[in-house]
Amino acid sequence: MKHSPKHEELIRSSRSQLFPSMESLNFRMLSHKEGVSLIKPFSVEEVKATMWDCDNIKCSGPSSIFFGFIKKNWDILKEDLLRFLHEFHRNGRLYKGINNTFIALIPKVDSPQRLNDFRPISLVGSIYKILAKVLSNRL
Repeated sequence: MKHSPKHEELIRSSRSQLFPSMESLNFRMLSHKEGVSLIKPFSVEEVKATMWDCDNIKCSGPSSIFFGFIKKNWDILKEDLLRFLHEFHRNGRLYKGINNTFIALIPKVDSPQRLNDFRPISLVGSIYKILAKVLSNRL
């Protein structure tokens, strides 16, 4: 399909608006030490600091319950969490379904009759949240 010259100009014009030029941007290069710090294996201290960085009181919803549970049971759960993080680091991939989400409907009123009487809560896989938080802290 051939377009008119005017149509071609509109297409070029709209493409340049969708893809801004990055030629004038200057990004700082990472030093060798900074680059290595991004790919090093996860340490117990790093993961624990990430978990304790999550304030249970200020963070509402299922996440606050989860992070509080992890903190309270850290000595029991840390080996399993670290095993998951080390396996991710070694293989660079997540298991299928790691980010599955369950939805729970919490009643807003005593005798819910309609869908609007419920509040949906997303119960995102919590171990995925830990990985995402550890990685974002590194960046």
